[in-house]
Amino acid sequence: MKPNEELTATEAVRRALSHEFSEVTALEDAVRTDEVDAVHGVRVALRKMRSFLMIFRPVLDGMAARRLGAELRWAGQQLAAARDLEVLESRFAKEFAGAIKRGHPVPDDVRRLIDADLARRHEVALERATEALDRPRWTAMKGQVAAFLEPGAQLDGAAKAEPELSKLARRSERRVARRAAVAETDPGHLDLWHDVRKAVKSTRYAWEAVAALDGGTEADEAEATLWKAASSAFGELQDTSVALETLDDYARHAQMAGDPSEAYLSLNKHLTSTGKRQLAKARKMLAAALSAG
Repeated sequence: MKPNEELTATEAVRRALSHEFSEVTALEDAVRTDEVDAVHGVRVALRKMRSFLMIFRPVLDGMAARRLGAELRWAGQQLAAARDLEVLESRFAKEFAGAIKRGHPVPDDVRRLIDADLARRHEVALERATEALDRPRWTAMKGQVAAFLEPGAQLDGAAKAEPELSKLARRSERRVARRAAVAETDPGHLDLWHDVRKAVKSTRYAWEAVAALDGGTEADEAEATLWKAASSAFGELQDTSVALETLDDYARHAQMAGDPSEAYLSLNKHLTSTGKRQLAKARKMLAAALSAG
């Protein structure tokens, strides 16, 4: 097998896709048995594959890449709820511990209600995720990936991997910048930053793929590091945003039932403050990544 510095751009993308596809297939049984981070691992691999297909599409069969990307998106959606609830369970456990440290512990009945509800919803979501792995469409998706990776399935040009893929990663940065410009018109609108987050994550994966090439440069590695930092910052913000939405649901149900809602309001206040700090950090990390380009 040729070393990475001798690969064409198409061969390098095919190799990167193959690696992530191996992660998906290797973790399927772990998802079925609910092993730690198995769902997360599959979702990350699927997201990376979609990012490669989108950003590096010019060196691939564009029509086939679009079709496969749609199937990978569907596959990721089947695991989304299970992963989101894993994150929520962890996040609320952290908030409960933090409330104790702040001297305002969450009442036991509220904590038990949230814990039990999240655990129940997680169990249902995980069952649906595991069922998806046995659906004909999941099997067909894997077959589609395998066919996409077959030698000769792509129109392989002569462009060398590092310069071509770094150029496409740089182009992805411009997509991030456009979305960030929209979000900056209304910085408090978190839905706009959610769109930025997704573009940032794709760009991060693209630069990580470029940096992993044997022909990758120190500059490529520096780009990957900056975009990873921005992606992580926006990921933290997203987790807080989802936790706030969930907390608001609990507060509304408590009010409708005539139950006390002070504990929910206290948690909301703390999470809102945390979210503001995280947004400021994410914007700073994004500015650093964009300015480096």
